[in-house]
Amino acid sequence: MRTLLTILCSAVFLTACATPPGSYKFTATTPDGKPVTGSITTDLRGLPDARTTICMEHPGATIKIVDANSGQELAGQSPYRCP
Repeated sequence: MRTLLTILCSAVFLTACATPPGSYKFTATTPDGKPVTGSITTDLRGLPDARTTICMEHPGATIKIVDANSGQELAGQSPYRCP
């Protein structure tokens, strides 16, 4: 599972420099409030995969999803609590 997160993060970090409109940044905190190292940036099509990847690696985490350009949280999707 850690390998999947590493691959996903690597792909995202390589494209994150040129953030196109409609990109969203994911950050997470563990159930005890500690920030999860790293973040993921993706478009709306990648939202379910990014969320699933973070939740697989960090059950119970709280994920914050914000527009990478405006900094506003994605209404109706953020914050998200992993099962």
